[in-house]
Amino acid sequence: MARSATGPTHAGLASAGQLDPRLHPTELAGALLATIDAVEREHSWGTGLLRYPEDRHRGRDPWLLTRMWRALARRAPGASVPAEGLAAARAAVTGAELLPEQGDERTGRPAWVVPLA
Repeated sequence: MARSATGPTHAGLASAGQLDPRLHPTELAGALLATIDAVEREHSWGTGLLRYPEDRHRGRDPWLLTRMWRALARRAPGASVPAEGLAAARAAVTGAELLPEQGDERTGRPAWVVPLA
């Protein structure tokens, strides 16, 4: 299966040098929002985002990093981080304060590798 050209890691396009820094700020903002929209459209699953649309790893439980990315990507500049993405991460923290790669969609508890690699 071919993987999507967009993915949760594409949110860092500006910092990774993929967007022309000479763009007017409104054009840059539009390009970043279009990227976020495309990632959400192609990768949403339950309360999280998949690594790629066909991702079936571990029952498609949410990847905590993508949930936190979504919370950060949708916040207004200067605003606090929305609680949704961070609450999922807090729920999955182990007694040793480690994060797993995935959290169980139903319970929020760790569903895969601990610690997050």
